[in-house]
Amino acid sequence: MTQKTSHWISVEDRLPEGGQTVWFVVYGRVCSGKFRRGRFEEDGDDWIYTYLPSEVTHWMPLDVPEPPEEE
Repeated sequence: MTQKTSHWISVEDRLPEGGQTVWFVVYGRVCSGKFRRGRFEEDGDDWIYTYLPSEVTHWMPLDVPEPPEEE
């Protein structure tokens, strides 16, 4: 289970779980994406940028809400 937090977490303290959707700070800008295969991935329309943990300073969970239940 993912721990909810409102704090930035240093990559030196710990990394996200695999497949987790996160906010992350890389080169002084905030991005959103997933942490997969030991890398942070930022998705665009036609591209995916990947960053090594050594390029990222901090991250925090991006809590994506569940869709509403159908009636």
